[in-house]
Amino acid sequence: MPKSDENEDWIEKMEDLCSNLNVDSSAAKKSKDSFSEIKRNYILDGDELHWMACALYVACRTSVTPTVQTGKVVEGNCVSLTKLLRLCNLSLIQFFIKIKNWMEMASMSTDFKERISRLEHKFAVSSVLFRKFQPIFMELFVGLTNEPVKQVSKRRPKLQPCSTNALFEFTWCLYICVKGEFHNSANDLVDMYHILLSCLDYIFANAFMARRVDIINPEFKGLPTDWTKNDFKMPKTPPCVISTLCEIKDGLSKEATTMKEYSWKPVIDSFFEKGILKGNNSEPTLGILDLGVFDVNLKSLNNLYETYVLSVGEFDERIFLGEQANEQIGMKNKVSGDEISEVIANFGPVPIQENVWILSVLVFITLCDWSTTPSRRYLQYCIVGAEGLASPVPVPSISSPEISRRTSSWEIHRGRHTGHTFLRLTTGLTAKHKTHPQSEPNSPYRN
Repeated sequence: MPKSDENEDWIEKMEDLCSNLNVDSSAAKKSKDSFSEIKRNYILDGDELHWMACALYVACRTSVTPTVQTGKVVEGNCVSLTKLLRLCNLSLIQFFIKIKNWMEMASMSTDFKERISRLEHKFAVSSVLFRKFQPIFMELFVGLTNEPVKQVSKRRPKLQPCSTNALFEFTWCLYICVKGEFHNSANDLVDMYHILLSCLDYIFANAFMARRVDIINPEFKGLPTDWTKNDFKMPKTPPCVISTLCEIKDGLSKEATTMKEYSWKPVIDSFFEKGILKGNNSEPTLGILDLGVFDVNLKSLNNLYETYVLSVGEFDERIFLGEQANEQIGMKNKVSGDEISEVIANFGPVPIQENVWILSVLVFITLCDWSTTPSRRYLQYCIVGAEGLASPVPVPSISSPEISRRTSSWEIHRGRHTGHTFLRLTTGLTAKHKTHPQSEPNSPYRN
């Protein structure tokens, strides 16, 4: 193909992308210019669309958009990262790999690189939390299925109590909306896990007070013994099940309860004050699952979160709820805890002080196809090649392709930080914990 035809081909693809994403002319030109320059100076392997996604994302996130307030601008131009990746047939994990290479080729600023680092870290933490979310939800509720959400017909449907599947979606949406209020601490695995427990406790309280015996798990330990009896007398206030959840699903009960009182409740109260959530008149924070209210609340949360995601340019955490979640995220296999334990067992005993390191690696390695030989060797390297730990087996050289392309001092630092928080979450070993996060005054949700 002549060079002129090649140029016209990628330009046409880029213009189609910009059109589908409704990218403004300034960002569109910026993305074309940067892609043209990188293409001229480097050999771009693989699908060109993947590199175009990087060029567009950088152009969109480094542009500014004027607001209705005179002299005020916001970073970014409200282009959806999720939609961009879908149009380019690029998974999130592939995106993180590509964007790192792109930033080096484009000599991006340290500030932008740190932004991508935070985004990747948040994705890793969110992945771990979603893996915790489903089994805990199933301790509380019954009837969760893998059936896709039914399309709403044009005819007005008859109002029915929310299903377990709909409640599952609602709970996760509420959680990520509240989590957005703590964007400066959203990467703290322990804090965000306790916020998740607070969310589940709150949803359970609403289902309990609505006497939803059809969806509440009768075997749940936190229920009164006479819950299933016809003469059960409803209490004036719902039970708190935080301590029960911490007992059966890992958590620090005292910290989780404090988080619920001083971090979760103020945000929920503000959601009702702003009209984001609606409840009953007698007890405003209850009744969110009532007929005619639940669907309104779910729509409101989705709208709120959509605005937030577009304003900050982050990945959409609702992606975990989709049927194609594994493909969109880039996980080739679902990795169970037993499988991970088996891999670790093959490396022999490890001192307790090195558990931080192991857990650090697992947070990230489970996001990839670790069943391949390079991934197994990388995991082996990280475990037996850690500082202060003698290597009982030959370890591949740090300069070998499968290792050098996967590790750096920055990744080691990031991994160890995550490992410390993950260790506190799963074992209860904790240092002096910092002050619980308050919702930040500059949160994108604030009016």
